[in-house]
This record gives sequence, structure tokens and C-alpha cells, in this order.
Amino acid sequence: RLSSLAARARAWASRPTPVQSHSPAPSPRIQKPSISPAPLVPAAPPPVTQPSPPASPAVPLPTRPAIPMATASAATPRSTAASPAAPLATPVATSSAGRSPLASAPDVNGDGKPDVKNILDRVDQLHKDGVIFDESAPMGHIPVRGRKGRYPMVCIDLIYVAYRAAGYDLLSAMTGGPLFKKDAPPPRGAGGLRLVTRLLAFVKKSPHFHYYDGPDLNLAAHPKWRPRTPFRVGDMLLIHYDDNADRHSGIVTGVDPNTGLPTYITQVSIYTATEGMHRSTLDEFFSVVDRRLTGWARPALWDQAPMSAEERALTVPLPPEPPRPTFYPGGAFEDIHARARARLASGRAARLGERSPAAPGSPTGPAPGRGATP
Repeated sequence: RLSSLAARARAWASRPTPVQSHSPAPSPRIQKPSISPAPLVPAAPPPVTQPSPPASPAVPLPTRPAIPMATASAATPRSTAASPAAPLATPVATSSAGRSPLASAPDVNGDGKPDVKNILDRVDQLHKDGVIFDESAPMGHIPVRGRKGRYPMVCIDLIYVAYRAAGYDLLSAMTGGPLFKKDAPPPRGAGGLRLVTRLLAFVKKSPHFHYYDGPDLNLAAHPKWRPRTPFRVGDMLLIHYDDNADRHSGIVTGVDPNTGLPTYITQVSIYTATEGMHRSTLDEFFSVVDRRLTGWARPALWDQAPMSAEERALTVPLPPEPPRPTFYPGGAFEDIHARARARLASGRAARLGERSPAAPGSPTGPAPGRGATP
């Protein structure tokens, strides 16, 4: 019995173990990636990098030589590309950064002579013929000879007449006409254009001229002042007076290259020994102590051009320590100025009385002083 029980136990232990059935574990949900529509333009292929070549030693680039300018050219160069051989019938002289300077002095009227020579020749001819200051003469801008054989003119007339000889018809341009003319007859009437203030306003806004502001100083009383842009022969010199609204003008006919200042200024003024046209030194010109430098102007073409032979001959330094006049009461010019003031006062009083007689007790004219364009 025991043996049978043991046999059963062995048989039970050796029987196969039943396999339990298990349900498979659920697999995690896989998110499908969202697929966007393909772009209409295919993407650019990735850049292909090339191996960089070995570095070579640095070689300095050649420098471009600077173009030499005129000795007395403007501080800011303004140039115009134009053929020096062809007549400049309608030159355009505006700001021209990057353009080439002119190869020779401009000849606007195409007569074969530079502008400066034409201006100087006309000034010399007027000086030989004789010019007397007369602010009552209506044709000084032409000019027309007076009874004594001399030309009655005022200061601004000298600029109009001299520049017209070089082909610059300022009066025409100031009334909307062409500036550049050859052998143009002067207008019969100038109206209110024979005023320094009208010329000053014109050259300030015209693209054909360069205007340079002055220091509002009497240059004889301030000999250490120096211009940033040197003066040039032929420049228009414009001044005002510190005691009233009067103006004056002249033409530069000599320049000191060491200082850039005028050495001579030709003017038509009653405040000279000739009481008319006079080539004055800088000290003589500013011996009228109320005069102040307003500014100076020149054709814009000149700032791109070298000096002509005539300009170089007049751009020379003065002798060392030239004699200077006295500018105070009792000085060398005081008698001349006193006579000029008296003549201006009497002439204006007479003209004012002819036009409209003054009432008793009212002034018959302006106080003795400078004229509108003496």
C-alpha cells in the first residue's frame, strides 16, 4: 500500500503543468506624423562648401594720384565736365562731386580769351575812359558817357558791365532770362536791379555761382582774419555798413596767395581820391571804417578751373610790411570822406526836393552817410 501511494505521488509530480492562457497586453498607440503638403517651389539644395585656398601674402593696392587743383581753388571742390576747346554756350556749374576739374580757365563767350581776362580788360578800359560816381545817372549799367566825357556809374554797375564783357548777363538772368550770352546788348532799363541787395540775393541762390559768407568785419581793422576759401581775381566783393542798410561792391583785381586776401579791389565810389573809379588797396577800400565784409562770389565754373595767365600775374604777395593808413579822425582819408559825405547829402537833398518838396521843418534827405551803392 505504501508502495502504491508512493507510485501515485511520483506520477502526480511528473505530470505536465497546464499552460495558463493570458491575453496579450495592449500595445501603446502610435501617433502618425502629420504630413503637410509639399511646397510649390522646391527647396534650394544645401550649399556646397569648397575648401578655402591657402592664404596668400597681402599685396598693397596702388593708390590713385590726386588731381592737382588751382592754387586758390575753393575749399570744397566743385567741378564740371566740359570740353575746354568748345565754347561754353550753356554751361551747367552745379555741385559736382566726383567729376573732373576743367583743364583750362573757362571762356564762356567763346572769344578765345578766359573770363578773367575779359573782365580785367573791360575794367581797364573803363578806367582809361574815366568813371565818375553818380547815383542819379539812370544808364550806368550800360554805360553811357556823361557831359564831361566820363561814365556816370555806381558801384554795382561796374560788376554788371565787366561780367557782361565775359559773357555773363547778370541783369538778364535776374529777370528770368538766359545768363550766358555772347555779345549781348545791355538792357535799356534796369529798374530796381541796380542794387547790391538784389545781386546778393541772386548769387546766393543761382547754381551758376558760388557765394562765400564773410565775417561781418572791417578787414583793415582785423588784419589777422583769413578766409577759408581764398579770394580769386575777378571775384565780386560785397559789403554792408554797420550804421545803416547801405551796401557797396567791387571787383577783386589782386590777391595775396599767402593769405588768400585781396590786395587790390577796383571800385566805383565817392569815397576815393577820384570820386569815381579807383583801384584801391585792401586798406584803402576798408578805410571807410563802417564797411563790413558781407561775402564774395564767383562763377561756379572758376572753382573747377586753373588760373589763367592774367590771374596768375595778379596773384602775388605784397611787399613785406606795406605802409598802412590811419583809420581814425584826423587820418589820411578823413578829408576825402568828409567831402564825400557832404556831396552825398547835398545831392540827395536836391533830388528829393525836385521830386517832392519837403514840408517846413521836415528833413530834406537822409542824414550824411553812405549811399545805397557808393
